[in-house]
Amino acid sequence: MSKNKIKFSQLFDQLSTNGGFTINLNGNKVKSSGFVCSVNGKSLNCTDLFETMSLDQFEAIVLGFVAANSYLLAQPDNNLGGWIHEGKLCLDVSEVIEEQLMAYAHCRNLGELAYYNLQTGKDVDCMAPLEAQIFNTVDGAMFRMHQHQSFHNLGFMSNECFMAVATSHKARILDVNEVNSIIN
Repeated sequence: MSKNKIKFSQLFDQLSTNGGFTINLNGNKVKSSGFVCSVNGKSLNCTDLFETMSLDQFEAIVLGFVAANSYLLAQPDNNLGGWIHEGKLCLDVSEVIEEQLMAYAHCRNLGELAYYNLQTGKDVDCMAPLEAQIFNTVDGAMFRMHQHQSFHNLGFMSNECFMAVATSHKARILDVNEVNSIIN
């Protein structure tokens, strides 16, 4: 990534005025709807206090982060995200997931505390119960995520015969016969 492609002063201003930014360093447009999640839960870096940081310090920190995570940031749908948390500058490699169930499952699987809702402009606590956030009209359900040919159980809330299966960023509720064919 070329230093000239990153407009550091604009990012610095966005942090100061909006509290964060998400940019794609490959020239792709960042989606305007969906849920921003860490790609792998391992690239997060929270550093110095932002309020005392100069633009030159900010630039050096961002360039170091981009260099250390260039293999992730080179992927077309991955983004560089930055925000202020407890006064510190935080940087991460993120992706935008369109379905909330997928975002919840992905972040929960990584042990993340939250993901960002682009529509509301707010963080979503992924430690809160799933049914309260997404399926408050479905009374009790078993949620599983299908990813790389394996199922990751996200919790069994009751003995109702519903299951949400998320594949390739798509989710749907299965009927009882489909559930039985998968788990038996």
